[in-house]
Amino acid sequence: MSAEMATSVGGTHVLVGHSERRELFGETDEATRLKTRKVIDCDMTAVLCIGETKEEYETGQAKRVCARQLAAALEGVEADEMNKVIIAYEPVWAIGTGLTATPAIAQSVHAGIRDWFRQTYGEAVASKVRIQYGGSVKPETVDELMEAPDVDGCLVGGASLNAEQFGRIFGFSPTPTGPTKIWADEVVPCGNQLGESPIWSQERQMLYWVDAPSGTLYSWDLKSAPQRTNFGETLGCVALRSKDTLLLGLESGLHAYEPSSRKLKLLSEFEPGLNTRPNDGRVDRFDNFVIGSYNNAHRVDGQPIGGLWRLPANGGELEEVLDYKFRCSNCICFNRAGTTMFFCDTPTRKIYQFDYDERVGPSNRRLLYELPSSVSGGPDGAQCDADGNLWAAISGAGQVVRITPEGVVDTVVELPVKMPTSVTIGGPRLDTLFITTRAENGRLDAGSLFACRIYDVVGVPEPEYIDRTSLADAETLNPSVGRSSPTKTSAKFCASCGAAFAKKSDRFCASCGAARG
Repeated sequence: MSAEMATSVGGTHVLVGHSERRELFGETDEATRLKTRKVIDCDMTAVLCIGETKEEYETGQAKRVCARQLAAALEGVEADEMNKVIIAYEPVWAIGTGLTATPAIAQSVHAGIRDWFRQTYGEAVASKVRIQYGGSVKPETVDELMEAPDVDGCLVGGASLNAEQFGRIFGFSPTPTGPTKIWADEVVPCGNQLGESPIWSQERQMLYWVDAPSGTLYSWDLKSAPQRTNFGETLGCVALRSKDTLLLGLESGLHAYEPSSRKLKLLSEFEPGLNTRPNDGRVDRFDNFVIGSYNNAHRVDGQPIGGLWRLPANGGELEEVLDYKFRCSNCICFNRAGTTMFFCDTPTRKIYQFDYDERVGPSNRRLLYELPSSVSGGPDGAQCDADGNLWAAISGAGQVVRITPEGVVDTVVELPVKMPTSVTIGGPRLDTLFITTRAENGRLDAGSLFACRIYDVVGVPEPEYIDRTSLADAETLNPSVGRSSPTKTSAKFCASCGAAFAKKSDRFCASCGAARG
């Protein structure tokens, strides 16, 4: 049927570029463009179908594929004609398979589509264009899908043939009954193996984070491309230090680092003789640095051997501040007044809060939150906002949760990837939640930096570790190779499972088979 024939019998909407037309009939992007043009010229509305294959989805290419298809199909379509176009995002891997994109995945791709319209046609068109979801919409999933802010409707396929199912979909009810939902978007496609320790400097207007296994420090002013510095060994965390310097938790110990001169100086060794490394760490509200350790082999032997330590301001010996051991320290952060500290040993799935004193450190441990059995993963890095709520990454669940001082989850941030690792609240107005993630199964967006706006609360400016140690005699990093000779190299242990290499000549881990280095 031609477009003119469809018009003559009262047709108003035409599906263009459906995946089955592309797959079964070899319909090209050029054919889709010509059909879109013809539908518009005949004063009908083109429902333009776009979407990625399973392979493209699994490698994190959904947004790129959709952007390419949009650019091809809408070439020559002017802004004032966009009222004749509806976009239908149809992930090919979800059509007729019974699979449905999670609300977080759908929202992420829809937000990317809307951003493409924003960049191509401007805000006026982007805000008005209707973007529908069309991947096996079901009665059980429609309510959650329609909660997503950039999902404007659904293109219903097989379920429309069942009156009862279609009636339920048509009468969707996206009335939130649980925690408020927020959706995070990818902001820096950095491809980290294990992104960690995001920290925002309000004074410097700079965001820092690390890729732990590669030993890479990222610095980002939110305007230009992030800068990277490699240190040649595992880098567990970064914190702010006085005089525009940083404090780094490297495998070989705690170091002061001056980015402007690339000077690096050891301040303290960290658990020498143990198969551990620095992990989560933050400056308390009294200018001391509090840091916990990570048992490199905890996935192999599960032994709690790590400690929680404090490096006093203005120098002094590293001191242990908890009387028990653990496997993987996380969630270290403080409330606005500095009187409460949060902490977890990730494998236990429990977050604790402590009374915190400048002189004696943490005391009076009590449970704040235990991850429900229905939720996968465990609590990872966290940050406290100005109202005392804890924002905790739940690695394995694809979420960041906000936990009130009473231990209630009242907000859930959904991500399109499963492994968020840590968070911080930053940006010029301290109203943006930045989220680091880790790699997973070759997905291109896993390991990226994500972010979302938070509107009902703000963050608290991050304090600096106060230290008068001079860096005049410190070593200078070689820009091309990073550090030349770390004293406790992570190469002794497998970066994947933490097992020790038996010999210096071992090229592969005897426990998990991963390549050394």
